[in-house]
Amino acid sequence: MVGDSGRLFLADRAKDEGLTELEYMTVSSLWGVTTLLSRLTAGPLFINPRRRILSLIAVLIFWGLLYFSFVFIRTFWSMCIYSLLFGWCDGVVAVLYYLVFADIFAADQIAITFGCITTIDGVAVLILVPFAGRIYDITGSYDYVYFFIGGCSFLSAIATMFLYFIVHYESITNAPQKSSESINM
Repeated sequence: MVGDSGRLFLADRAKDEGLTELEYMTVSSLWGVTTLLSRLTAGPLFINPRRRILSLIAVLIFWGLLYFSFVFIRTFWSMCIYSLLFGWCDGVVAVLYYLVFADIFAADQIAITFGCITTIDGVAVLILVPFAGRIYDITGSYDYVYFFIGGCSFLSAIATMFLYFIVHYESITNAPQKSSESINM
C-alpha cells in the first residue's frame, strides 16, 4: 500500500533528528512486525461485512490523522509509537480493502479486484516517490508530503463512505418486500 512509502521517508526523518542506525532499525522493525501482525489478525476481527466497510472508513481517517501528526514526530520514542500505530493501520487497510471489495463485487471477480487494487497502488507509489523527493529538495522536509498523503487518506475515506451509502441503499431497495397478505395471516 502507499502507506509503506511512509517508511521510506521515516528513514530521512530519523537521520535528520539524529537517531542512530540501530534506533532507526528498531523503528522500522516495529513498523514491519506490527504490519505483519495486523494483517494476520485483521481478517478474523472483521467478520461482519457491514462493519468491514465502516471499519475501513474509520481506519482511513485514523491513518490520515497519523500522516498529519508526522510533523510532531521528533524523538526515538515518538517514532516507535508512530511506527506501531502506522504499522497497524498499514496492515488493517491492506486486508480491509480486499475484504470490502470482495463483499461488493462477486466472488468470481476477486482476481480482477486484486489486480485493480494492486495496479492502482503500484502506480500511486511510482508517482509518490519522485514527487516526495522533489518536495523534499524544495522544502528540506517531508512534512508537506505527509500532509498530502494524509489528505489523500481523508479523500479515500470520503469515497469509501459514498461507496458504503451506495451499497447500503442498494441492499435496502433490493430487500424482499413483505406483502400485505403475509402480514394479515
